[in-house]
Amino acid sequence: MYLEIDRTSRNPIRNQLYEQLLRRILSGELAPGTQMPSSRYLHEKLNISRNLILEVYDQLASEGYLEGQHGKGTWVSQSVMLGSYVEKGEASAVQRESPPKRSGLIRFTCGIPDLKSFPARKWRQSVDYAWSLADTRLYSYPPISGMDELRSEIADYLLLTKGIRTSAGNIIITSGTAESLLLLASHFAQFTRDIIIEDPVVDFAREIFSQVGYALRPIAVDGHGMDTAQLSSSPEGRLLFVSPSHQFPLGAMLPASRRVALADYAARNDMYIIEDDYDSEFRYEGQPLKSLCLINSQVVIHAGTFSKNMVPSLRLGFIVVPEAIYGGVIATKERLMMRTPAEVQIAMAHFMRSGAFVRHIAAMKRNYRRKYTLLTGALRENFGDAITVNDNAAGLHVYFSHNAHGFTVDECERLSSHGVVVDCEAAYSSVKKAGGLVLGFGNLSEEKIAEGVRRLKSGVDEIIGA
Repeated sequence: MYLEIDRTSRNPIRNQLYEQLLRRILSGELAPGTQMPSSRYLHEKLNISRNLILEVYDQLASEGYLEGQHGKGTWVSQSVMLGSYVEKGEASAVQRESPPKRSGLIRFTCGIPDLKSFPARKWRQSVDYAWSLADTRLYSYPPISGMDELRSEIADYLLLTKGIRTSAGNIIITSGTAESLLLLASHFAQFTRDIIIEDPVVDFAREIFSQVGYALRPIAVDGHGMDTAQLSSSPEGRLLFVSPSHQFPLGAMLPASRRVALADYAARNDMYIIEDDYDSEFRYEGQPLKSLCLINSQVVIHAGTFSKNMVPSLRLGFIVVPEAIYGGVIATKERLMMRTPAEVQIAMAHFMRSGAFVRHIAAMKRNYRRKYTLLTGALRENFGDAITVNDNAAGLHVYFSHNAHGFTVDECERLSSHGVVVDCEAAYSSVKKAGGLVLGFGNLSEEKIAEGVRRLKSGVDEIIGA
């Protein structure tokens, strides 16, 4: 039996010996009934402490892999189930690994803000402030609804920027939009298992509701957002998911006529609208669009996040919940033990109260406007009249369609051979329908945006045979 101890490894010698012996037992190399080498033999062969060897034997025996009597020897237990599943598992893990990333790729990744522009020094001051309080609020479980100071700051901010008139008492803090959707899916599952949802739509929304057991009722999105004319006159279920201010991935903005129709539809059919509002602050022409809450706050659940206007690693979001269902949603959140760290909430409240948040949003809006203008200009310069660019001038991504070709997921992936990675509409479609391409620009420099579009043009030309 060959054993090897790597004395340069950070993995302790005891762990190495245990892992190697366990692997040999489970693989059948040390079959049931096989007598184990004595501690003296392994001590001499491996030059490690006999006490350490005996500790490993004792652990394996306590877990049921070895059995024996003091002074008579140790054997592999007869009850151990053998097989090659360990090796198969390791092989499959290797097979599941993604291929190595090609260096030098320009990635138009969606959903990532400009991380280098994050005001780290100001944020650190807010974090220091949070920990300077050093009271039991930071050490114990935070309130299930969230810290009062952050909920109050969010309420003020929503009124200032989105026209939403709400109080801290209607706001629930979450660890981002994904948790918000999981919470709502779990709460409403006791009343319904159907949801009307945009198509195409951000993938994690579809996955969350599917995993909770919902039947998805897709409604097509066109250049003006969800096509409300397709809504059934007798809907099943009580939920509807929409991103009216800047739809992902098509980038459409829901016009007033459809906003009113959607709110009226929900009210008439005793439904709730989940409004995903993830980057509406970043509109580059005119004022940010107002929330559906202004039309009917009793049927709209407004979901917001700090992942786009701050950084994703904060894992911080919120929902504004109508009073009629607030208590029930909180009860569901309590059962699921969904709590967001108190220090992050207090730091964010301080960051907002200091004015640093509003200043950061203003600076990033100028930053993203430059990048948006550069990207759309580069697309038109390189592709000319061959493409149609969504020109809604908002958010952190741009969608465009090729007038002569719809791209499949496979074709989209092939673009990486030209040194550029982009998203495609087909990846977010319920039927994987070929369509346009989606370019996130938030975390790219202006130089990489220009070069990335040139590479994209080369890849598209090869795919369509131009």
